[in-house]
Amino acid sequence: MLTSFLLVVPAAPGYVRTFDAALVFALGAVGVTGGGALGFVLLVRFVLFVPITVVGLVIVFARYGGLARSRRDRRSAR
Repeated sequence: MLTSFLLVVPAAPGYVRTFDAALVFALGAVGVTGGGALGFVLLVRFVLFVPITVVGLVIVFARYGGLARSRRDRRSAR
């Protein structure tokens, strides 16, 4: 819940630092520190942000035609 609350704080793209700080703080409160906390933060970041990014890229390429359309448009502009 703490990480979700801190996601409303304006931050750099991908919520770098605010998201991680909230996770590390919450993990420290339950006794997880050091490498275990770092591993969990990286895992959560991967699970939450990478699939969304991949799906977004697939949608963009499907919607706008991808590289083939880009090449075709460049050839027709010449």
